[in-house]
Amino acid sequence: MLQGLASGRIASKQSFHVPDGGALIKLILTEAQLTRLKAAVTIGSEESAVLGQGVRFGSKLISHEPFAVKCTSAIAMRLLAVAERFCPDVVPEIRAAMEREQQ
Repeated sequence: MLQGLASGRIASKQSFHVPDGGALIKLILTEAQLTRLKAAVTIGSEESAVLGQGVRFGSKLISHEPFAVKCTSAIAMRLLAVAERFCPDVVPEIRAAMEREQQ
């Protein structure tokens, strides 16, 4: 969908590499927010791979439990750009996670 935002790199289904000293940002998203954000990023991109690794909190039987998605600050910035354009309800969650990391 967003060919311009993808860096052209194809992400594997394995965990992504975090450079030495790189901190991970933990995004907390509802299932609906995660689904919309996944639909807005380019298939096969690093962003798509990161979102695909989201982990649900609590029981899998309760569908309203949020997901935790860990990513680098660079990927969080790219997800923020996507969210600002296509998923405005996700923007506050991404910004809050980035602010938590800066503290």
